[in-house]
Amino acid sequence: LKQHWQKLEQQNHQLMEMTRQKQEFVATTSHELRTPLTAILGFSNVLLQEFFGELNPKQKDYLERIHGSGQHLLDLINDILDLSRLEAGRMELE
Repeated sequence: LKQHWQKLEQQNHQLMEMTRQKQEFVATTSHELRTPLTAILGFSNVLLQEFFGELNPKQKDYLERIHGSGQHLLDLINDILDLSRLEAGRMELE
């Protein structure tokens, strides 16, 4: 029984360490993805507002697609972070 208990404690410790590493990976990855994504969204938004000159219809269409795709990626990253927070018990589902 003692050996079985020790084995369970060791497995529990390993699972806790794996969970910590997963949370660290998600946090680091999301930060690394958000940084360039913020620039893409910001610059495409500035260009869409035509601060630097008028856009032809094709340019505007492409910029809207770039901006929309970037926003979609940001939403996915935020969803992944929310799931990670839920798993870690740092967020409650409403």
